[in-house]
Amino acid sequence: MKTLRFIVNPFSGTGRKKDFAYLVSKHVNKDKFIFDVVKTEYANHAKELTILAKSDDIDVIVGVGGDGTINEIASQLVGSDNALAIIPAGSGNGFGTYIGMSRNSEKSIKLLESNTIKKIDTGTCNGQFFINIAGLGFDAQVAYALKSKTLRGFIGYLLMTIKELLNYKAVKATITLDGQIIEGEFASIVVANAPIYGYGFNIAPFAKLDDGYLELVLIKHVAIYKYILNIPKYFNGKIHECDFIEFHKAKSIDVTAHAPTFYHLDGEGYNKGTKFKFSIKQKSLNIFAPET
Repeated sequence: MKTLRFIVNPFSGTGRKKDFAYLVSKHVNKDKFIFDVVKTEYANHAKELTILAKSDDIDVIVGVGGDGTINEIASQLVGSDNALAIIPAGSGNGFGTYIGMSRNSEKSIKLLESNTIKKIDTGTCNGQFFINIAGLGFDAQVAYALKSKTLRGFIGYLLMTIKELLNYKAVKATITLDGQIIEGEFASIVVANAPIYGYGFNIAPFAKLDDGYLELVLIKHVAIYKYILNIPKYFNGKIHECDFIEFHKAKSIDVTAHAPTFYHLDGEGYNKGTKFKFSIKQKSLNIFAPET
């Protein structure tokens, strides 16, 4: 029997999860799993709880929350024998839904029965961990602005995106990837380990979790109306058809912004910097996910 520990962020997403322990007790397969449930109480508490779970020899640590919570937990599991499982319960839930888990917590708990462990790549930016998508530019500007707001969910994200468009400035940058140099002005410089932001926004359709490469997506600086007209392509996996977007693969990517700019890691916005080094860590994390 495998041991599971559910680490629940009770404040992620748009609602509290006061009944989650009951859902687990009702729907987890007790013939397959020994389990318990703990809750985070403050920022970065999920990291501490993951370290404790490792010391308790828990086989699978189940993150219950959004991409930020999953980032905290996964960052402490890199290079370990423990595995990560995900119950998507945040606002965007980009990574959890991409690997095949359901936004419906009851369904995801039941899906744990058929999950298998596989090894995936992870990334770093200046030594900071990310599992899904990182980058700088407009998306990072929106992520940073959202940190201080209480309105969450898709509506909150949409309203903040519209507001930040009024203050948008292109990022002038020099990018070096595996010996190639690219210079230009960009709305966003996206470095992806997996394809999807939250809400099904497919920013990097060619990214794969286990190919040993990061996907670099360069969204060039063009008139705002061009981004708006192509919105459907961002959700149907056809973003590569946009003539203002370039795709590259690399194991290492260095970005020098000509002026300080915001950056983000798995949707968590950070204050401005100018030099960013992105690297891949191949097959560095065990993940408990449905077979595809």
